[in-house]
Amino acid sequence: MKGFISLTFTLLLFSFGQSRADVKPYALLRADVIRESAGQLDADPDSGFSSTGDQSRWVGSINDSTSAVSFRRTKLGVKAAESFSGMDLSGKLEVDFMGEVSQGNALAAETRVRYGYVDMMEKTCGTHWIFGQTNDIVAPLNPTTLNEGQSKRAGNVGYRRPQIQMMKEFFDMVSVQLSASKPWSGRETSNQFDYAGHFGVSTKNHMPIQVDLGIGHLMGKDRRQTYFEGGNSQYQNNLVQITALDGQIAGHGLTLKGEWYKGTDALDYQGVAGYDARHLTSQKETGWWSDLTFQRAAYAFTVGYSRAAIDSPDVNYRANYEGKWIDRNNRRWANFTYEVEKDLNIGFEYSILKTTWSVDDHDKPYLTGSGASPSFDSERFNLALTYAL
Repeated sequence: MKGFISLTFTLLLFSFGQSRADVKPYALLRADVIRESAGQLDADPDSGFSSTGDQSRWVGSINDSTSAVSFRRTKLGVKAAESFSGMDLSGKLEVDFMGEVSQGNALAAETRVRYGYVDMMEKTCGTHWIFGQTNDIVAPLNPTTLNEGQSKRAGNVGYRRPQIQMMKEFFDMVSVQLSASKPWSGRETSNQFDYAGHFGVSTKNHMPIQVDLGIGHLMGKDRRQTYFEGGNSQYQNNLVQITALDGQIAGHGLTLKGEWYKGTDALDYQGVAGYDARHLTSQKETGWWSDLTFQRAAYAFTVGYSRAAIDSPDVNYRANYEGKWIDRNNRRWANFTYEVEKDLNIGFEYSILKTTWSVDDHDKPYLTGSGASPSFDSERFNLALTYAL
């Protein structure tokens, strides 16, 4: 994989070097020092689903602390743009080292394609057509946080995947987007796509304070083997749906943004398998996140909160931890970044991930104590140094 990425970058740079395109290679060198008080660091973010990256997915008990020194979030990329008589053409390819991990945290870990797409904007109607891997249009915002997880499975349902997008703006304030995206491999079948739409309104630079509001909806299907009965595989057909609201207000050095979503098998849309589908055909979930950033000159400070809750207790996602089911995942964080020199930044983040579980009293009475649902916290300390080239 790394050889393929290297060859691709070489061919891209050579090809654009012979063309009229405006080509801009870039790199973001990054070093992280991470410590978590409980849980286990998720070292493999692309193991068949969109996981949390370098943060624990959940906290199942009071474990020994976990520490890591990592350079895996270093990014390499190239952007290109060229104008023709009937269209403007641009593209982007970006990779990091958060793919399958080898032994340890070295850069020997496999590269992972974060973005790889072509954007064609035809000039007659001003419509954008995007082909490749990029951000989903449902829940398009991301929290301001130093960890790769970005509150996945704890209130943030958005991600990125291979897709086709269409985007059209009206009156320089209203946008309409449509997409057909490929589901994660665990639920993919032939000719299966997730279909989504997003409607947004933005004041852009027309007001001193910029306001962006949006609503998105996604629909898809899922057919996956769920369990065995009588020696035969049983399959569950579920409808995957997500409705999400997103908003952002920015001005005078402050930025407040957030998202709220309600979904049917929303976790399944993110690629979380393992819930018991024998009882109900669908799992209901709600989640939200919000953060506030204050920036002044070279300083920036952010506080945020996120939460995801399962609304169908008897079909909660079955994490493999002594018969318990996840009921809620909450995350609180605060970070501070400082621009030491141009293109050189240092940041520190403190966060708490809290997982609350549901337990069957009849099967595991010793886990409930007095009968209340158990919960566990994991404190995370993250120091990050980044240098942009």
